[in-house]
Amino acid sequence: MEVPPALAAAHSRYEGAAGRAWTAVLPGLAAAFMDRWELRLDGPPAHGVMALVLPVLRADGSRAVLKLQPVTAESEGEPDDITATGDVPRAVRRRFDLMTEVLGLDRERARGWTLARVLQNTLWEVREGETAVQPAQTAIARALLTR
Repeated sequence: MEVPPALAAAHSRYEGAAGRAWTAVLPGLAAAFMDRWELRLDGPPAHGVMALVLPVLRADGSRAVLKLQPVTAESEGEPDDITATGDVPRAVRRRFDLMTEVLGLDRERARGWTLARVLQNTLWEVREGETAVQPAQTAIARALLTR
């Protein structure tokens, strides 16, 4: 697995030497997690600003996504804002507001893109015969719809 050049550049730009060091170990890290969880790569890597996103197949053939992102000053509290409050909609809205503001995105277009991605992720997670979707995906969609 090769680290996408734009992802490597973002890590270098925002995290300097630490970002370059993380990028250097990222292929091995991805391989280790894929081996540990019996995942197989199922398409080209994608990425955000700081996270590598790998489409994968689980051992049972179901689709999933492996997201790898270093813990930085900006990302270290991400799990805490949901865990501490249990308020998924608040955490989603806060992150959405931050990203649209920082990137200068049109909020309505970004909301549409994000809802489409949540729907896509949700559909990938539904297994044959299931009649319900993951509660977290539903909470994210509802939070975005109330924006």
